[in-house]
Amino acid sequence: MKKILIGFLLFSGFIIACQKLNPIEPPKEFGAINNFGTFVDTTISADSAFFVIDPYVLTHAAEKFSVGSFQGFKASFLIHFTRMPLDSNVTFDSVYVILYRQHTLGKDAQQMTVNISVPDRAWNDSVNILPEWHQYQPPAPFESITLDADDSNAVKISIPQEVFNNWVQDKEDNKGLFITPADDQSAFIAEFTNFYTADPELWPKLVYRKIFTQDSVVHDTTNIGIAPTIFDYNIDDPQSVFSLAEKDKDLIVASGIGCRIFVRFDSLKNLPPSSMIYSADLMFEIKDVDFYDPNLENRLSNGDHPDHYYLRMVNSIGQNGQEAEIDSIFKSNTYYNYSIYASEGMLHFTTETDQIRFGNGFVQNYLNGKFDSPWFMLQYQNERNDISVRRIKSILEKGVQMRIRYYTVKSEGF
Repeated sequence: MKKILIGFLLFSGFIIACQKLNPIEPPKEFGAINNFGTFVDTTISADSAFFVIDPYVLTHAAEKFSVGSFQGFKASFLIHFTRMPLDSNVTFDSVYVILYRQHTLGKDAQQMTVNISVPDRAWNDSVNILPEWHQYQPPAPFESITLDADDSNAVKISIPQEVFNNWVQDKEDNKGLFITPADDQSAFIAEFTNFYTADPELWPKLVYRKIFTQDSVVHDTTNIGIAPTIFDYNIDDPQSVFSLAEKDKDLIVASGIGCRIFVRFDSLKNLPPSSMIYSADLMFEIKDVDFYDPNLENRLSNGDHPDHYYLRMVNSIGQNGQEAEIDSIFKSNTYYNYSIYASEGMLHFTTETDQIRFGNGFVQNYLNGKFDSPWFMLQYQNERNDISVRRIKSILEKGVQMRIRYYTVKSEGF
């Protein structure tokens, strides 16, 4: 799969010798060695930063699926139910698919029309990583429905008898439905609960009647299936959010259209080699400003997407980061997950325990020679659920910093 790099390497020129070292009272854990040196609290800025985009994120096993269009982002989804009735000599009628609304992203229009058709080719839950599905033209819809941006009620889709009979005949190989916006006008993106959401009562449902005889009618329901989303966006458009961010030297972390941030801290090598690290916090300052209207907050930051991110150390990136890529299975270029969260306008380690863990686990081991790369990668913990775009301040604005608290251990007398 092609990986697309939109990169700008920025060198801030900060080294720790230029930072202000602030001696403070050490934490109680260091009380036993107070006589051996000075406790220092310092903040260093990232020296380089860029972001990498992958337009094809695997959307299988997502907790949501989406349909709609908003600010150039488009979402369509496929859905099929894998448990079909096995009854013979039965007539089926009153067939419906019921979908449960979870969230709405954006609102450039109050209503949106979506088309519902039966795809004419086989598919599986990996469709979003297959380029041909991003150019797919479905057959004529058998129905079009209107969605309202503010309507949180379940959506009920009537399934024609012939369509359902074909599903029953094809059993688990049935082609299901393809649901897509009727046009590309910016409106909103409607998000629905998927088969992997925690509450089975909110899974998509296929409801139908089985008529055995005139006096024997049974209502039945199945809720086993798959529903991957296909996300589309023109990342090369000069007015895309990625192009605008690059122009402003901002950074982006995104889901749906995968985007990850790579940052480098050369200043780490200027820490005193005999330091005993107490804690460290890597901080990304959020720029909550809309890409197209600076008077608004960022409308592409999805309020329903958990503010949970992975921070990974990078060990294979090449000189100046030219070999960076999105490695979705973490096979080649990164190792060891840390979790960071959004809090007080930043993405960072929100607890003292996590800051101590990061300081001991990475910074101390970097000083000790166990790790030799000062690169990190930031990504959404879940990139497949929905569209969400977080904007991070440029390193020219000191938008990415690391606060390190350590003890300078004197060697005299040992």
